[in-house]
Amino acid sequence: MKKNNKQAEVIRNTVSINQDIAESIRNENEQFKSINSMVESNVRDITDMTEQANSINEMVDQINQLLNVEE
Repeated sequence: MKKNNKQAEVIRNTVSINQDIAESIRNENEQFKSINSMVESNVRDITDMTEQANSINEMVDQINQLLNVEE
């Protein structure tokens, strides 16, 4: 009986460890999803800023052209 009790205890401990590992993997997966969402948001923001900077550069070019014409 003692051998069966030890085996059962080892099995319970193994199952418990595996459940802890699975929970850790789930938590890490959620963190990666969150990081991925932040990165995607940052990419959208950078794209928007790039478009705005391009628009400003075009306006500056137009102003420079107008100033050069008037001279």
